[in-house]
Amino acid sequence: MSAAARWYLAGIAMLSLMLVATHFAMQVSAQQEAKKVVASWAKESELSIGDVRYRMLKGVLTLIDVRLNSEHAKLSVPVVSLHGNLSSLSGKEPAVAYVEIRGAHISLTATALKGIQAHETAWMPVLFHQLWNSAQRIGLYDLDFELLPEAGNFFPHQSSTINLAHLESSRTSGMRHVEGLAHWLGSEIKLETDEVLKGEASYVVGGSLIWKDLDASDFLDKILGLTALPGELNGQVNWKQKRDDQASYIINGETEIQDLTNQNKSGSLVWGGTLVGGKWHGDVVSVDWPLAMFSSQLPEFQGHKLVAGRLAGPLQLSGNLKQWKMATTEAKVSHISYRREASVREAFSEWRMESIQIANARVRWPGRHFYAKEVKLMSGNPVIDAGSFKSTLKSTHQAWAVDVDKINLNQITPNIRLSKGFLNLPMLEGGGSLKRNGKLQLKLQTLASDGEALAENWSVSGAGILGSTGERGLKFEIKAKKAGLVRFRSLLPEMIRRDASGISGDVDLQLHLAVDSAVWEASGEASVTDAHLQYDGEQWYAKAVKIGLDKIGSGLQEQNIRQVDVQGWKYQTALHPLHQSEMNEGVGAIDVADAASKDVSAEAWHIQELLLRKGRISVGHADAIWAQNAEISVKNFRPGLAAPVEMNAVLGGGSFVMKGQLMWVSAMPELNKAKIWIRDVLPFFMNDWLKVSGMPEFVRGRLYADIALQKSETGPYKGLGYLRLQHGLLGPVLTSNDPLLSRVGFNVHDIFLSLQKAGAVRLRVPLQAEGAVGNVLGDALIQAMKLEMANQGHFTKSVDVTRGRLLSSIRLHGRGSLSQNERVRLRNVIREMKKNPKQAVELKPQLNASLQAAKQIERARYTQQLIEKFLVGRGISRTRIFPVWPGKQHRSSSSTSGIGIVTIP
Repeated sequence: MSAAARWYLAGIAMLSLMLVATHFAMQVSAQQEAKKVVASWAKESELSIGDVRYRMLKGVLTLIDVRLNSEHAKLSVPVVSLHGNLSSLSGKEPAVAYVEIRGAHISLTATALKGIQAHETAWMPVLFHQLWNSAQRIGLYDLDFELLPEAGNFFPHQSSTINLAHLESSRTSGMRHVEGLAHWLGSEIKLETDEVLKGEASYVVGGSLIWKDLDASDFLDKILGLTALPGELNGQVNWKQKRDDQASYIINGETEIQDLTNQNKSGSLVWGGTLVGGKWHGDVVSVDWPLAMFSSQLPEFQGHKLVAGRLAGPLQLSGNLKQWKMATTEAKVSHISYRREASVREAFSEWRMESIQIANARVRWPGRHFYAKEVKLMSGNPVIDAGSFKSTLKSTHQAWAVDVDKINLNQITPNIRLSKGFLNLPMLEGGGSLKRNGKLQLKLQTLASDGEALAENWSVSGAGILGSTGERGLKFEIKAKKAGLVRFRSLLPEMIRRDASGISGDVDLQLHLAVDSAVWEASGEASVTDAHLQYDGEQWYAKAVKIGLDKIGSGLQEQNIRQVDVQGWKYQTALHPLHQSEMNEGVGAIDVADAASKDVSAEAWHIQELLLRKGRISVGHADAIWAQNAEISVKNFRPGLAAPVEMNAVLGGGSFVMKGQLMWVSAMPELNKAKIWIRDVLPFFMNDWLKVSGMPEFVRGRLYADIALQKSETGPYKGLGYLRLQHGLLGPVLTSNDPLLSRVGFNVHDIFLSLQKAGAVRLRVPLQAEGAVGNVLGDALIQAMKLEMANQGHFTKSVDVTRGRLLSSIRLHGRGSLSQNERVRLRNVIREMKKNPKQAVELKPQLNASLQAAKQIERARYTQQLIEKFLVGRGISRTRIFPVWPGKQHRSSSSTSGIGIVTIP
């Protein structure tokens, strides 16, 4: 190689080295310049940048680990690549051809989001603001966009992240085209828009946002703060923005959601409007839109939350992210269901309403104010909790202000929740109003039938201010005519309603009700006609019951009932043979223990006077009357305290008088102490019971008794009774199944003959036992007979067959009165008896065997009563008159029938 060639090559090498050195010097200088520029951006934008790399030949500036942490935005970007002229980056319009960002995470509050919508970018770093306005192309890839909740803003409610798969922006000929794909709440969202850039007199932006299969539950809960409603949201928003002086968006779209209460029914929202300066004005058309999503924000009614409902109608919507207003001229909510949260499913825990029609209404949110010119409620069964009125209208977070000029109620069936059940009212209609200050006016009446008389008639009217006290509280008047007693089952005392298989009767009611803040008080009058209660083997009937209520309510120490007056009552119980009672003693003991466990002494009620008049008691069947003309009086009746009680009744043609004290400490009231007088009682009323028990029936005799008993402090009854059966006579002897054989060791007939002395059986009966009064008396009587038989050395005697003398005879009467001739004959009997003051007579039947036995018994007893009444009315004591029960032994072949008046030896 020649020397010239060598020098040429050496020169090229030196030049190359110089160029490389110059390049590196320029690269170093450019790198340093880039750092200065970036440092300036970082300082101005409060950015933190980990490292800066600049490739001069490629014209690429790479920013590594870019971070921003401001009040409304947070930014974390691993890598930002800028392609363009570095010298232009320090200007206000950097000449950047392409910006690429990958793997970024951006967090924005509602305020920052609002700024984007209004083209307010003060929150945005100057760098990104400038780049967005000047870069020819921008590419964002795998970016997480997080929306942060912010106090005072409606949207979003919880943080939520959108994954932006890609967002690409390109500028050509004064236009910008943007398209992107994101994933959010299980949905794929597509964005596409075109924008005329600044510099034009006006510009138009058009675009679309499409989402499919968006998770409705997460969207409603996390974004809107509403009740989660499982399902999917599908829809599309198309918009155009026309700009003159201020940016505005014209937005139209439609969304559908499945109604979970009806899987075959979906609801939709179609909307359109403008967004100007962050404020929305538009129209929304709702078609069967499910309202369950608003459950947590809508008012509760006495603990019942909305769980279903469909909204239909045109709505006008305006507002921003902090305050929304909705108005409608006419809307309808249908298929409404409210449910009470309860650990155990209970009656009326859910109530439904067919529809609510709303006219000229406005709603402000989140201020929670609702106003309507008119609201019509159709076909509902609302539940009103009588124990608490304080939270009648409330939301989960704060109370709603409700203002309705006119309320129409149609086919409403209220259910009033009481402490022991429900009062179910009939279908009512009417109306009223509810003002924002809580002032309520209401008037309801029973729904009228077409041309038919109402089976029952109710009316409810009242006014006042919800939640207020004193005179400003709610005052209602409730009236009812011929209302079914079964509606009031929950208001009946437990001893009456417990185990009742049937309840009937008509109730008239006039009640004055005052609702004072969280409590209620009532007073008034109620009456029941033809009250009938059916139990297993028992029936209770009253022709009329009148109840005077002084003051009852939820906030009282005592429920005060002025008077309960029961007239024309009947009580019928099953006939239980004595041997069956013994077999059921175990069951009875369980029942008593169960009743005793139901302590009612803690209940606070007071009946000033309880009267039961003109009653009768039957055993076995209605005509088997044991007591009649029964009168019971109880004063100052309170649980756990002794109340004076008196009872008078006609028992077996004689008298029954009781005075004592009544206590109610368990499921049934019981006597605390009592004195009982029984006089001139014919024992015939017990014959059916004696017969089925296997004992001979009474043919003749009068019962007398004096009983005194009292409960001791330890629980058992203690007392003493004296029993006398005067001139008693038993029917045919029955010994095979006589229950006294096992209890006393002798049958009834032998006991009777052994104990009868001088025409009377007398027993001293000590009382000391636990249990019901009837059982205590029965057991004590058996023990007294057993002791007396033991004292007599098991001695029995034969029947005295001495016959009496016939004084006169009276024919049988089926009705009517005695004839004149019969009266004359009875006056002769009276003269005879007055001549012999100790002489007693029996009224002995003389029956014709050809006549029906039951008819003969009825006529014989009627005639005996005529004779007895005549004799007593003229000075002969009942203690000397002994009717004889008509039996087979009194039937003969004689063609005549009558009652013989025969002396008793």
